[in-house]
Parts: sequence; C-alpha cells; structure tokens
Amino acid sequence: MTSHITLRGNRDADGSLKFLKGFQDAYGMERLDLLQDWIAQLKAVYDAEVNLMSSVGAPSVIAKKVKGQAEILCPYCYTTHYHGWGSGHRTAHCGGERSLRGYHLVCVENDT
Repeated sequence: MTSHITLRGNRDADGSLKFLKGFQDAYGMERLDLLQDWIAQLKAVYDAEVNLMSSVGAPSVIAKKVKGQAEILCPYCYTTHYHGWGSGHRTAHCGGERSLRGYHLVCVENDT
C-alpha cells in the first residue's frame, strides 16, 4: 500500500522541502538522517495501522475475472463493483458507514 502520509510545504527549486534544508543547516546532516529515518518508521507504522483497521470485520467476496478486472457483487449496496485483478482487501466504491471496512476479494480465474 502506498503511504497515506505525505510531507507538504514550501519546496526549493530542486524539489526538496525547505524545512528539511533548514533542519540540516541547524542540526547537521547526521540529525537530518535520524529525522528522515524516524519519518520513514512513522510512515510504516501508520500504513500497517491503516491496513489493520480497514480490514477488521471485512467480509470476503468471490470475484470473477471479466475483461481483466475483478467483478464482485457488493455485500453493502448489492450492485456490481469492479476492481483491479488480484486477491486482497479493497475499499467499497459505494461509500456509507457500513462499507468503510471494505471487503476481501477472493479471485478465481474465469475471464469472460
């Protein structure tokens, strides 16, 4: 999963964040490396937590392959949803409080 945390702020011409440059100037390269390691660890913990929370209590649904995509009957809104092919947790497209957990796709090969 791609990280949900992004660092935002004013950027220098080379694209680097100005606050990291200021941090390096004030505290040195060694501490900047420690800060960047800490940020990477924080991102990893956050992503793991998001994965865990989003999949708790999520139902499993059988997906069939149609034109290269996973087709399922949504257990929340009872309409057809399409996702990229491959088993795993997905977010329901229909929205609503009940559908926030999403579902686990169990993909079977039968392209139509």
